[in-house]
Amino acid sequence: MGSGKTTAIHNACLQLKDAQVTVGVITNDQGSDLVDSRYIEGTGVRVMEVTDGCFCCNYDKFDELLGTFRNAHHTDVVFAESVGSCTDLVATVVKPLARYSDEVEVVVSVFADATILPTMLQGSRLFVSSVHYIYLKQLEEADVIVVSKIDLLPREELIILEEMIRARFPNKTILLHNSIDDQDIRKWIDVLNLVEPENRLNMEMDYALYGAGEAALGWLDADLKFISDSGEAFDLAADFIDSIHNKVSGQNLQIGHLKYAVADEHSMYKVSFTSGAEAQTPLQFIGKKAREVSVLVNARIQADPEHFKRAIKDLICTLNQIDDVKIIIKKMVAFKPGFPSPTHRILDPTTC
Repeated sequence: MGSGKTTAIHNACLQLKDAQVTVGVITNDQGSDLVDSRYIEGTGVRVMEVTDGCFCCNYDKFDELLGTFRNAHHTDVVFAESVGSCTDLVATVVKPLARYSDEVEVVVSVFADATILPTMLQGSRLFVSSVHYIYLKQLEEADVIVVSKIDLLPREELIILEEMIRARFPNKTILLHNSIDDQDIRKWIDVLNLVEPENRLNMEMDYALYGAGEAALGWLDADLKFISDSGEAFDLAADFIDSIHNKVSGQNLQIGHLKYAVADEHSMYKVSFTSGAEAQTPLQFIGKKAREVSVLVNARIQADPEHFKRAIKDLICTLNQIDDVKIIIKKMVAFKPGFPSPTHRILDPTTC
């Protein structure tokens, strides 16, 4: 969650396109109107979506999109980015693909933020225990564990972290990685081409605990329009984004992801926050002039979604009291995901 995987996919697509490799991306979320889709589409990469549920619970749709990439668009490589709170992908997606679409080769990369990974491995709780359970299960079933954001750790801490994760997962392929470093992206692509996952064992999975972890996170998607007759719509959007983050931080709410796509008719900017962090990239649009901008919000926070929705609406009402400002809510939905119910769950006969 918030580990830099979308940025890595974005930059990997750019490198592969330069090498004349045809690429595609399937994005995924429990809601709709995905920030990640808009971000990756900006590179000219073809993007398709599985919305309103994870890959495992929408397997037929996922398989259909893979077929479209493969047969209609003759795509060489497809990056499929699953919901950040999804796990048990080997049994519910990888093994069904091996059984029903054996021409598809799959490598499962799990990205783990280096700034929070030590806390999670040592048993401390950023999130409630059920969400912590999902996090560790994701690492357990990975073919490749990508320890991301290594640029944010001092070298001595990074050495300790590498020793810790290699001791915990001695048989995994582990990469230390920065998603905005071209060499690290190249290394990840090379590993994806070289690794040959074998003997993927059944993973013990407590679906009651998994479902509780999904339900512990509140989801909110909003499609907003910011209008300023004096041309300050981008700055207004920046104030809105900062105010939300201050509210979340002030209430010590843990962030799964908090993403924004801010756009006018000429350009689009992505802003992301992770738990306890400032924006991962500066708000590059501050000071840019525009009368109207759109703001798409995708939030996954350990909080009551309706409470979070009310807080955002209250903030919009406050901003709308300012002269020369109008914020229009085109769409806003808040919810908790339903209980995970995968289309398939294939276990090896010897260990069923």
